[in-house]
Amino acid sequence: MNKNYLTKFFAFLGLLLAANGLLCWYTDPYAIFHTAKLNPPSPYATELMYYLRVTKAYQLEYLKPDDLIIGSSRAAILTPAKLDRPNEVAYNAALPGITSYEMWRYLRHAITIQKPKRIIIGLDYESFLIDDDKFLIRFEQHRLADNADDLRPLQSFARHYPDYWASLASANATTKALATLLKFNSGNIFLSDGTWSERREPGQLLLIGRPGYNFIAKQYFQRYADKRTTYSLEYLQRILDECYRLNIEVILYISPAHNLISTVYQYAHHYDARQQWQRDTTQLIEDLARSHQATPYPLWGFEDNNIVADDPERGLTTEGAVFRDGLHFSVEFGDAILRQVTASGPDNLGTSLTGATIDAYLAKTAANLTNYQQQHPDEMERLRKNLGL
Repeated sequence: MNKNYLTKFFAFLGLLLAANGLLCWYTDPYAIFHTAKLNPPSPYATELMYYLRVTKAYQLEYLKPDDLIIGSSRAAILTPAKLDRPNEVAYNAALPGITSYEMWRYLRHAITIQKPKRIIIGLDYESFLIDDDKFLIRFEQHRLADNADDLRPLQSFARHYPDYWASLASANATTKALATLLKFNSGNIFLSDGTWSERREPGQLLLIGRPGYNFIAKQYFQRYADKRTTYSLEYLQRILDECYRLNIEVILYISPAHNLISTVYQYAHHYDARQQWQRDTTQLIEDLARSHQATPYPLWGFEDNNIVADDPERGLTTEGAVFRDGLHFSVEFGDAILRQVTASGPDNLGTSLTGATIDAYLAKTAANLTNYQQQHPDEMERLRKNLGL
C-alpha cells in the first residue's frame, strides 16, 4: 500500500511538472520558444527588460534577419519596418546598456546563423569605457553561436538546455507564465520586432519631460564622475573587420545627446574624452577600410544640429519631437535617423563624419554647447543643484 501511494504521488508530481512546463512553453514569457511575428509586430504580455539578452539571442536564431539594428536602449526606438526593404526580414536587436563586447558577440551570433545584408549600429561612448563591466547581468556566452559547429544538433542543444530548463521548470518561469497568461501590465511595452517603449497608462507617473531629464542627468553624473575616461575600440574593430571581410553593408551613427546631457559629461569630466572617442572611431573606420581596400562605412553624427541638441523639451511635442527624456529618442526622431542614414527620405538632420569633417563637426558641437550654456544660466543653475554641485 505504501508503495502504491508513492507511485501515485510521484505520478501526480510528474504530471504537475509536465503541466507546468507546458504552461511555460505555451505562454512563452521570455519569448524564446516561438518565432516573433513581424507583419505586423505584436506586443509581448510580459516585462522583458531584464531578459532581453535571452529573448534576442533566440529571436536572432529564429528570424535570421536580413536587416539588423543594434545598439543600446537608445536604439530601441528605431522601427525595423521603416527600413522598408520588401521581402526582407528586419529586426531590432538593441539591448539595454549594451557593452561593446556584447555588441560584438550578438553580431557574431547573427552572422554565424545567417549573414545579414545590412547592419545599422548605434554607438554610445559609455559602451566602450573599460571601467564598466565587460557584459551585463543575464548575458551568457553559452547561448550565442560562435561558429558553424555550434549550429549542429548536439552543440545547439548544449547551448540551449540551460535556458530551456530555467524557462520550463523554475519558480520564476512559472510566475512569469502566470503573469503573462493573466496579462498583468509591465512598465514597458515590448514589441516582437525588438523595439520597446514606456507604457503610458492614464494617470501613470513616467520619467519623461523634465522629471526624466533630471533623473537621467543625476544618474549619469553619479555613474561616471568617478570613472576613468579610458575607452577601448577593440570590439568595434572586430565587428568592422568581420563585416569588411564578409562584405556586409554597415551603417553607423553616434547616438546624440542634447546640451543638458553634454553639460553633464563636462561636469563628470568625460566631455573631452567623448569628443576624442568620436575622432578615434572615425579614424578606425577609415583605417580598416584602407586595410581591406574598401570604401569606409558611413558614420553619422547629429549633435551639430540645434534642432536635435538645443532644446531637450522638444521631446514633449508630437511634431518635431527629439528626446523623451535625458537620453532616449522619440519615435519620430528614430524614424528621422533611419531616413537620414539610409538616404531614404528628405531629412537633413545629420552630418557624415569622415577624417575631413570630424574636427569641424566637433568644433561646432562645442560652440553650440557653450552658446546654450551662456543663454540658459537658470537651466545651468538648476542642473548644478540637481547634481549637488
